[in-house]
Amino acid sequence: MPKGDRLKLKADPEDGTTPVANLLLEAVAMAKLSGLQKGAIVYLWRQTYGWVGEDGKRKKEDKITLGDWMKALDRDKSRISKALKALEDMNIIHRRVADIWGGYYYRLNTNIATWNSNSINLSKLAETVVVAHLPTVGGNANSKRELQQVAKTPTVSGNDDATVGENATQQLAETPTPTLYKERLKKVKERGLNKSSSSSGEDVKKTFELLDKERGYRPTTKRKAEAASIIRMLKVGYSPEQIIETWRNLKQDPFWQRQELFMMTVENHIGAILKKQKTGDPDKFIKGKYGHVVQR
Repeated sequence: MPKGDRLKLKADPEDGTTPVANLLLEAVAMAKLSGLQKGAIVYLWRQTYGWVGEDGKRKKEDKITLGDWMKALDRDKSRISKALKALEDMNIIHRRVADIWGGYYYRLNTNIATWNSNSINLSKLAETVVVAHLPTVGGNANSKRELQQVAKTPTVSGNDDATVGENATQQLAETPTPTLYKERLKKVKERGLNKSSSSSGEDVKKTFELLDKERGYRPTTKRKAEAASIIRMLKVGYSPEQIIETWRNLKQDPFWQRQELFMMTVENHIGAILKKQKTGDPDKFIKGKYGHVVQR
């Protein structure tokens, strides 16, 4: 029974709580974001995970108007629009057109491994994925040595809902961080991808030349971030032509026809797009190379 503390602006768990995965809390705390951007994420959590949908499950997305954002964050239209656009460019939030009258549905990208590497240090985040609370054995607390040994082994839940489970830990483990990158490259070579592809300056230059030709101009922003994404894609075996083909495919979507499409987004979708072309099944959910799942 609600205690009514909310009306007094005094927080009380009995008046309602919002379940958020621990890994998401840790990621947002570590992410290099402005106060307004983090506030937008918290509000998005409240509007999604804080409510139960008609299916009896926690909502994963919600239609939020610009007026709603302005009221919740107490900022003007211009600043909020820039903050949301930045979060989308960093692949931290996703949005889709709600209807013909405008507006968007927003959702948080729980696959932290696909967040823009400029927004968060995934290597350091991976180091925090340890067992925080351990059970006692035989009624006695574990020794300090036992605690240290177990703390080195992350636990992964089988729950597919990252709002309540810890399966995002498993996704993060697939991130091409310095400690895991050699193993990733080894697996790529075993799958028979182009071994001659590299992150050489010539390949990066060639990719940019093809990209600028497709765009018809050269953006003055995010060039370094785009270069980093191109290098990562080249390292795992994609060719400049495959990267540009993915960019063209994404640009066919009405949403991206109205938006600037950077290489960071291409990196998140390249595995899914190329596999979709290979399978020829446009209605099938496909998991991309970087763990991102899309439906076309």
